[in-house]
Amino acid sequence: MLPDPELYYLRSENVESDHEIHSEFYNAQIESVFADASPQRKCYGVRMELNEFIRTSAGFELFVLPAEVDKVIENLQRPIFWTDRHVGPVVESLNRVFVESINVKALKSDLAARKLTIDFKSFASLKTLDLWLKERFGFTDTAALLCPFFVLYDFRVLTSHLQPAANKQVILTSIITRLGLPANTGDNQVIYDALISQMLTSLAELRSRIIGT
Repeated sequence: MLPDPELYYLRSENVESDHEIHSEFYNAQIESVFADASPQRKCYGVRMELNEFIRTSAGFELFVLPAEVDKVIENLQRPIFWTDRHVGPVVESLNRVFVESINVKALKSDLAARKLTIDFKSFASLKTLDLWLKERFGFTDTAALLCPFFVLYDFRVLTSHLQPAANKQVILTSIITRLGLPANTGDNQVIYDALISQMLTSLAELRSRIIGT
């Protein structure tokens, strides 16, 4: 039998808290409850699922340079500060992951085998993907599905490129219009969060209709 002081001590360590103790850190470190993945990280996961499905079903990768992209993702974090100087590099990296890595060569080769009358030789990555989704899967709403990725490209231009103020305003207006944000939106954080949310929605829709999950 343990002495009373020891029993009281053990009892003090084995009672439910009488007040609220809640934080992501507490849940993870004490309760071993893992937080949900962020929308940004969910985008990476769906991108990987789509790539793997196309690789196994079509015989080529939807996205190229996996090692290089993994390195970009490894160092890619949501901005802490929201000036163009801090947001620009993050958006640039996201554009590499979701736009620049599209396997244009393989998609054009697959399109060429279909003997189309459309001349797509000069198409860049997103326009090529747009046409490929139409021809291979019969999509009729690619403009809406791929809109967030065109916005991502333009957001990169807005935050990373030196240009006249008038040009920047035109691009900003186009971005917030396509994201469905209020006309006076100018906050990079609001734009960023809306963009990531809509990218995830589009990727999830692509996964649902291509993979069926």
